[in-house]
Amino acid sequence: MLERTSRELADLRDVRHDFRGILGSDRVDDQLSEFFEHWSDGMDRISKHTHDVAERVNGAARAYQQTEEALVRNATPAGR
Repeated sequence: MLERTSRELADLRDVRHDFRGILGSDRVDDQLSEFFEHWSDGMDRISKHTHDVAERVNGAARAYQQTEEALVRNATPAGR
């Protein structure tokens, strides 16, 4: 889920081009473009951090799974 969120946030940076020229004013287009430029910078950082968190969570999940499997193996009497 975090990986998907990270990808979706990264994809938002392209949204600013969808609005260019449809609002009827170059001034509005320029302001919107400036907003999206700054927004895009922040979204890129958030996307990267979300990706990093997802990698850490996935790594922790793998470590817990390996620990649980080892506990089960060691708790099971030999030959069963």
